[in-house]
Amino acid sequence: MKKRFYTPEAEACFPLYANTVGLAEPQEPRYRPQGLGAHQIMLVNEGSGILEVGTKQYDLHAGDVFFLKKNVPHSYYGTAADFSTSWISFDGEGVGLLLSYYGVTAPVVFCAQYHGKFEQKLSSLHKIFDSDIGIPALMLGAYDCVIGFFDDAFRSERTQTEIIKGFLERHFAEPLTLEDIFAECKYSKSKLSRDFKKKYGETVFDMLTRIRLSNAKKQMEEDPTLKVKDVALSCGFQDCSYFCRMYKRAFGKSPKGDRA
Repeated sequence: MKKRFYTPEAEACFPLYANTVGLAEPQEPRYRPQGLGAHQIMLVNEGSGILEVGTKQYDLHAGDVFFLKKNVPHSYYGTAADFSTSWISFDGEGVGLLLSYYGVTAPVVFCAQYHGKFEQKLSSLHKIFDSDIGIPALMLGAYDCVIGFFDDAFRSERTQTEIIKGFLERHFAEPLTLEDIFAECKYSKSKLSRDFKKKYGETVFDMLTRIRLSNAKKQMEEDPTLKVKDVALSCGFQDCSYFCRMYKRAFGKSPKGDRA
């Protein structure tokens, strides 16, 4: 296994960076009740094993790849003597946006008999990981490796509901209507509304309101001098009184009270 450490300044400058990489190494059992402090993508090179995440269990075989979010309790172990894996662990400010774009809401993404180029890209990164090459080149290699996996894994699997969720997260500040939100949908609004509620447990507009409120709270925490009306408008609320009511319902305090 190869490790790499970065200064806080370097971590702040780049949206994604790799902490460790491993290439076709014998895999010892891992039991992590607190999870790992970084995100991880792992390929099974040889043998077989078991991955356990919460109440779910996955049978692992050569050619399988899985992604685990950081800080998610899990374990994996071999059921054959030749169990070996390749992996990258990574983190960064941009990982959350990347997961949002691809609609990754579950703690694990499992791809049986993955056919992408993850191993090839990881091999290229592995060759330069502990060299004197500059940090930007390392960041670029890590980003290519990670985003390549997600692009392959979700290219044909992103559902309409996940596309809509990503749209809400990108356009929450705009005065959206159902027609705006569903403009690129391939099927009826009524069906999408039902599928969305079933998948996420809330309506499209409930999620939109929650996203807007979350961003409003973040803005006021970062800059307490902002006017409540300005925050409301910047997060898509056209009525300041309605914003204040919804804010208090969500967080138990009015916007002004929350900053007191």
